[in-house]
Amino acid sequence: MIQDAFAALYASLYVILTIWVIALCLGLVASLWNRNSRLREDNYDLRIRVITAEAALAFAEQLPSLQAKSDFLWEYMFGGSYVGAMHPSWPKFLHARISAALDTRS
Repeated sequence: MIQDAFAALYASLYVILTIWVIALCLGLVASLWNRNSRLREDNYDLRIRVITAEAALAFAEQLPSLQAKSDFLWEYMFGGSYVGAMHPSWPKFLHARISAALDTRS
């Protein structure tokens, strides 16, 4: 009778332990999956920043004077929103560079 009770207790503990191990493994897989997704997003954001910086340098090289080049790069680095107002072709140039670079690097 006591042996039957211990056998039942052992069987229930074995089932509980098995369920905990399965839950732990599923949690680990979900955590790794989430971390991989965040790394992909960070990698995508980094690629966009690199492409934008390369595009700014390429766009500045096309400007006619040294003063215009330095003004553009200064506004790009520190001004932010003024770049599109000073150079109306910059947003189209940037969009084309990002589209082309993401198509070739993906």
